[in-house]
Amino acid sequence: MRALPLILGALLALATPAESNFRSSSPMMGDGVARTGPAGPAGPQGEPGEKGEKGDGGAIGAAGSQGPKGNVGPAGATGPAGPTGPAGAPGSTGPAGLVGPAGAAGIQGSRGEAGPAGPAGEKGATGAQGLQGIQGPVGATGPKSSTFVCNATIAETVVLAISAGTRITPAVTCAGVLTTDVLVAYPTSIASLTSALGTSNGIAIHHAIPTAANTFRAVINAPALALGASYSIPVAVYAVNR
Repeated sequence: MRALPLILGALLALATPAESNFRSSSPMMGDGVARTGPAGPAGPQGEPGEKGEKGDGGAIGAAGSQGPKGNVGPAGATGPAGPTGPAGAPGSTGPAGLVGPAGAAGIQGSRGEAGPAGPAGEKGATGAQGLQGIQGPVGATGPKSSTFVCNATIAETVVLAISAGTRITPAVTCAGVLTTDVLVAYPTSIASLTSALGTSNGIAIHHAIPTAANTFRAVINAPALALGASYSIPVAVYAVNR
């Protein structure tokens, strides 16, 4: 904008010689021969005119030819790190390394809750018989059982009448009786204890007591017996303390 007054002053300076030429070529001046007078002094510079409107932009000039390549400038400061690029494709698997030493055993973990019982499996085949175990200690002696001694007959013929009650019989022979035996005599014939009518004849055997080797006497209960009466009772004799 400041160049506009300068341009206007130059135009005015150019207009002054033109006026001289015009006057010198006028028929009113001399012989009509055009003469050029000396240029007058330049007038004082006029005041800057008003600011004109902005002219339209000129057309873009043609691109100049590429200049020579300049010298390499100093290296610039290292810029900030750029964003991380995408992960590259995985490389091929390398050879397996050597097996490292076994690590120390870890501490035992807490025991988990017991799971539900599974279904029973099929019965397995019978295993082979195991070896015979060692013989256990001898047990305590158990109670003695009865030992059969002999079959004998308790019999008597009354030589004097006797009243009913308990009595001791005459000696009875029994092979195998010992004086240390505790004997039991069991009747072996029901007929020897009943009458002809099938009722009890009143005889009952209570005890058998050894009196010598192979001999015992019995304690019985008998009814009243008259002179010449008799009884005969077959028995099986057992020793209960052997």
